[in-house]
Amino acid sequence: MIDQITAAAIYTVAEGSGLDLDQVIRANENAPAPRGLYSTVLIISDGIDGTGVNWYRAGDSAVAAHTRLVGQATASVQFYRTGAHDAAHGFRQWMESTAGIEYMEARGLAFDGSTDIRNLDFIVSTEYEERAGLDVSVRYAAMSERTVETIQQVNAALVSEQPEAAITIRGDE
Repeated sequence: MIDQITAAAIYTVAEGSGLDLDQVIRANENAPAPRGLYSTVLIISDGIDGTGVNWYRAGDSAVAAHTRLVGQATASVQFYRTGAHDAAHGFRQWMESTAGIEYMEARGLAFDGSTDIRNLDFIVSTEYEERAGLDVSVRYAAMSERTVETIQQVNAALVSEQPEAAITIRGDE
């Protein structure tokens, strides 16, 4: 599930920041950084709230048990190089806009809030690098399905102390 959430977050950051998809990468990858302004995404928490909603659908020989849960994930989004602060502010504004809300809703996500944008400027070697970051929380629906085997036939006998009151029940009756 974490890979699906990360992929959705990468697409969302690219759409919301105006960066090309190849300029938004998973954080902590052992790969060279893209040229120019780019962003990283790292899912820092992922959890399911509550017990969920259950429903059942009967089949020929089994019952499918469905559970819908609401999950919440938090992504640490960081922007690097010249324009990082502007990109971070633009992305946050987009997340709160109608366009951002509709984009996420179409993908099964709901914006749940963000932190303030942090100034993460840094000296790399002997050069200054502009950096900005924020954490974004989203909610999503998580579905699960499992098969519950059913009992097809039950044979039972109720025996009474009074012989004339004995009842036998069979599954084929």
